[in-house]
Amino acid sequence: MEISRFDKNCFLFTIDFKSLYTNIPVDDAIKSIKQLCFDFQNVIPNAHFIIELLDLVLNSSLMTFDGEFFQQIFGLIMGTNVAPILTNIYMAMLENELKVKCETDSKLIWPVLFKRFIDDGFGITKGVREDVVYWIEKFNELRKTVQIDKYNWGNALEYMDLFIYKSDPFYLDGKLSISIHQKETNKFMYIPFRSFHQRHTIKNFVWNELKRYVRFNTEEKNFKKLKTRFFLRLRNRGYRKYVLKKLFQHVTYSQRNKLLNTELSFPNVCQPLTIQEAERRIVMEGEAVFSLSQENEEISSLRDSILNSTTNNNSNSSAQEDTRNQGHHLRVVSTEG
Repeated sequence: MEISRFDKNCFLFTIDFKSLYTNIPVDDAIKSIKQLCFDFQNVIPNAHFIIELLDLVLNSSLMTFDGEFFQQIFGLIMGTNVAPILTNIYMAMLENELKVKCETDSKLIWPVLFKRFIDDGFGITKGVREDVVYWIEKFNELRKTVQIDKYNWGNALEYMDLFIYKSDPFYLDGKLSISIHQKETNKFMYIPFRSFHQRHTIKNFVWNELKRYVRFNTEEKNFKKLKTRFFLRLRNRGYRKYVLKKLFQHVTYSQRNKLLNTELSFPNVCQPLTIQEAERRIVMEGEAVFSLSQENEEISSLRDSILNSTTNNNSNSSAQEDTRNQGHHLRVVSTEG
């Protein structure tokens, strides 16, 4: 497994975009996908078809709340399956646009490392805080509605379920350390021991959680702390002490190198995309989509099914969240239930 080593003068930073989905301009997003599609029209002869589908899904979806029908008039629709993929591709193109600006703006420093999970970004930079602030300002200038509203900067930061920090190995060999981050609001509602789940399901859930603790804790002392807390939390969920001791014996910190070298697979839809990966995915997934468009009847059937499925696409909870936070992005279509 390749380990990244960083300059001792590097700093960490995280960013968060404000209400990203509902602030992405639909027309601009479709325009970006259109550009990618037509860049590869030699391998995707029916590139126009995906643009028509995007327009149908993003501009024709309705949702209901409190007996009224609403149509979103700005931003991507919350709840539609296309939103995470489209957002990743769109944001990758914005990142590439900003990266190009670094070539002409000497003050604009692209991070040594930058990774993004939908609307949460993590970076490592050689610059100081002022350089990060300038980078954020220039990113916010790309699109009026796509804005970074929160950021953190320093030697140690929380990002997703990790705590990433500089420790002795960083100053000796340029390697960052990590540990598991658990939020105070986490209720740890694990599967109760007396549930009707199969025994092997409970056994594997305990083992895999312990393996996660091994992988994502650079220091053994942090693993032991989490292991003890996990044991007590499971006891509170009705697990018997002798059962837990037997299960916990199977996973030790000495297995870390082996577990780190184990291939892990995650759903493609949630992976952060580079512009190159976005282009590759357009080609690969596009061929599968466009193969459906060989006959007019199939196209019509597909469009009808999409139109039907996107009506009432969002649950009442999602609609309530949109109404509360993004009310100016909605309009009432009908008051009839």
